[in-house]
Amino acid sequence: GGITLADALAAARREDAAEDAAERARAAPAPAPPPPLAPRFTAPSRVAAVVVAAGAESKGRWKVTNVKGLELRMEASADSAVVGKLAGFTFVTVETEHDGFLKVTSPLAGWAALAHPGQKGNQLLRMGKMLAGG
Repeated sequence: GGITLADALAAARREDAAEDAAERARAAPAPAPPPPLAPRFTAPSRVAAVVVAAGAESKGRWKVTNVKGLELRMEASADSAVVGKLAGFTFVTVETEHDGFLKVTSPLAGWAALAHPGQKGNQLLRMGKMLAGG
């Protein structure tokens, strides 16, 4: 026994098929990466907003993230008189920041504490700003 013509042809076909499969694998595009995981959210009362730098960075559109709303004060102080209240999830316009308070100009005017004493996170979230490193 030597190799028959039929055996030689079968071996050649197997080699050709293996080469074709290898060529298809090299030419095939890389599989797409899996989609990103959906963010997991906590209950709205536990929303933690981002601490934002003072000054000009504070100016613009913000959203009240405290579901219970927040009080607006006459001055940038927790001891200052309350002049109004904003409902939770209200969009507001902020003029500036001073000592942890934001000067709200619309829909009502007054000073809002960025952080609520005794709660994690902030009461307001800056809208429309991309944050680095996230």
